[in-house]
Amino acid sequence: MSTPRSGILTWRKSTFTDTHDCVELAWPDGEAAMRDSKNTEPTLVFDRARVAAFVVRVKSGAFQGPR
Repeated sequence: MSTPRSGILTWRKSTFTDTHDCVELAWPDGEAAMRDSKNTEPTLVFDRARVAAFVVRVKSGAFQGPR
């Protein structure tokens, strides 16, 4: 994790979320920045490939608990 190198980022929220408890993503310079939409500091920055792999696992249901 690091601090984004880009000055101004374009943040995006999932269309599957309500207006309150959201995670926002931005894609600066080959990285993936994440933040809480309610509390925008700190911003976490990860390697873009790792975030893409995480998203694939989330979509596959890998993190779903028992129902």
